[in-house]
Amino acid sequence: MQLEVGDMILWESDMVGSSAGLPDTGWVVHVEKRLTSHHNLKEHVVVHWLSSNSAEEHWTDYLLNENCKIIKGGQDDR
Repeated sequence: MQLEVGDMILWESDMVGSSAGLPDTGWVVHVEKRLTSHHNLKEHVVVHWLSSNSAEEHWTDYLLNENCKIIKGGQDDR
């Protein structure tokens, strides 16, 4: 899945935010390709989390797991 600026993220794990064990919500504010330490290009995103009211950087493959639900921006605009 390709993450885009504006996509909402629902996180259901205690790994993010100051409220351990509680779900968190955020939105993608920046997406870019970065070189890893192994000289591979990987997608990197910046997510603004509501629980901490701050932006955090993540590798996309870290976010895309069973604890995360991505809601594409604008899909529910009715």
